[in-house]
Amino acid sequence: MNRAEFAVHARRHRVASFYLQGKFQSDIAQLVGISQQQVSHDLKALHTLWLQEMVQDLDARKSVELKRLDRIEVAAWEGWERSLQPREITLTEATEGGETTVEGVRVPRPATRKASMRKEGQAGDPRFLQTVQKCVERRCAILGLNAPTTFHVDDEMSGLSQVLKDLNALSRSDPAATLN
Repeated sequence: MNRAEFAVHARRHRVASFYLQGKFQSDIAQLVGISQQQVSHDLKALHTLWLQEMVQDLDARKSVELKRLDRIEVAAWEGWERSLQPREITLTEATEGGETTVEGVRVPRPATRKASMRKEGQAGDPRFLQTVQKCVERRCAILGLNAPTTFHVDDEMSGLSQVLKDLNALSRSDPAATLN
C-alpha cells in the first residue's frame, strides 16, 4: 500500500468511526477536515466494502455450518449401519457353592457358572435416519434449495388493508379531511 492509499484508508477509517457514532455528514466533514461531498463518496465506498465483507462472512459461516452438518450426517450413517448388525445377548447363570450330604458324609458342592450367547437380528434404529433427514433439510435451507415460502393474508389483515386504502383515498380526495 503506497502513501496515498494509506491516507485514503486512514481517512475512511475516521469517517466510518464518526458515521457509526451517528454523526451527520456535515459534522463528519468538519471533524475530518474534508468536504461533505468527500464524506458522501467515502461512505458510499465504505458501504460497498461492508456489503462485500458481509457476503464473505456469510459465505464463510455457511461453509462452516455445511461442514458441521456433513460430520453429523456421517456419524448418523455410521450409527445406522451399526444398528443393523445382529445384537449379541449373553446370559450368565451362577449357582452358589454349598454342602451336600452323600451317604451320610458332608461333601462341599462347588460354585458353578453357565454362560450362553445368542444373536438377534435388528431392523435398525430409525433415530439415525431421522438425524440424516434433519441434516439434509438443514443443508437445503442453508443453500436456499427449498421452495419459496408463501404467506396467506387472513380476514383481519385484509380488513386493515382496506382501512389503509380508504384513508389514502380520503386524503387524496380531500387533503383537509381529518378523522374524528
